[in-house]
Amino acid sequence: MDLTRAHKTPRALLYSAPHLAKHLRILTVETWPHDPPIHDGGLCLEGYQTLDSSLVRVLRHTKNLGDLTILYNPIDLCPHDTLLSFLSHRANLPRLHSLEFYEIGIDYERYYAEPDQEDIPKTFYHNLTQTMIKTHAPYLRRFITHSSQSFHSSTLSLLRQTASRLTYLHIGMGLGIALRDLFEEDVPWACAETLEHLTLRDCLGGHLGIVASHVGRGYMGTNLKTLNVVVCGDPSDDQKSPRPLQPQEVKLHSPLLQMHIDHAEAWELRKLASIPVEELIVTRVFRPEVIEVLSVEGTWPGIKRLKVPSYSTEVDDQLEDLCEKRGVQLEFTGRAWGHCWCHPQD
Repeated sequence: MDLTRAHKTPRALLYSAPHLAKHLRILTVETWPHDPPIHDGGLCLEGYQTLDSSLVRVLRHTKNLGDLTILYNPIDLCPHDTLLSFLSHRANLPRLHSLEFYEIGIDYERYYAEPDQEDIPKTFYHNLTQTMIKTHAPYLRRFITHSSQSFHSSTLSLLRQTASRLTYLHIGMGLGIALRDLFEEDVPWACAETLEHLTLRDCLGGHLGIVASHVGRGYMGTNLKTLNVVVCGDPSDDQKSPRPLQPQEVKLHSPLLQMHIDHAEAWELRKLASIPVEELIVTRVFRPEVIEVLSVEGTWPGIKRLKVPSYSTEVDDQLEDLCEKRGVQLEFTGRAWGHCWCHPQD
């Protein structure tokens, strides 16, 4: 059923939608009309209002909905008052526990200019994330964003302070460079006791030294099981701060089951190497730098298995000898996240 093209959807199906909706557990909705109306001076005309009304007409019957994915357009500046008003009441989606935002047409192989923090509140995406976090964050187990637009600082603060039951957190491009200082604050996240899976992807504000410090200290999950850091950080990152954690400072209840590092320099590996982990996957990292860090006694405490990409290098024998010395199982099966112009062999 395509509510963005209601005139092309069988009328009987549209009429049946409310009766079907009560059975839904998983739902994806699109908030951008396929034939968008004229946008004039910030005022959105009939097409958006019609779509919003159709969405709300269905959503008000989804009392059993647990998993919601919202597709949006980053250029959408319309208020969507009807839709946001409905979403701002927990009673309308009382069982919602999984929330995903997905930008239409997002491309992780492309560079996006980061918007100014003062411009972000003008977008529908900002108002949507704010509404959903304010209303549903304390009940969410799973939160995912795929957006070329960074969070506003107030959104990051809300998420950190209120999402107290998260077990799965995936932020794609949501931590812009303007949020690096806020992200660095020495503050435990509300989900510190529940989070099990954390992924940060293409986050310029995701300084890997800060990530290592927060994860090791348990600020982002004392029971964390998996950590994925993919193309995070910025050339302006301070390589000396924060310093690598000492073993007694690590507050994780047990070693991570798996850590995947994709794109990193030696200094970033050294920061992350203070975190205990059983299986380490390293992709799009110069292999000599992996050897340099792994050869230091005590790095990645508890490591049992190392996975690197399948291509051969001149230092593979050295890596094999090092892994044998440390009792680490070496596998050439590591798979990188997507494609990358700077590492075509992956």
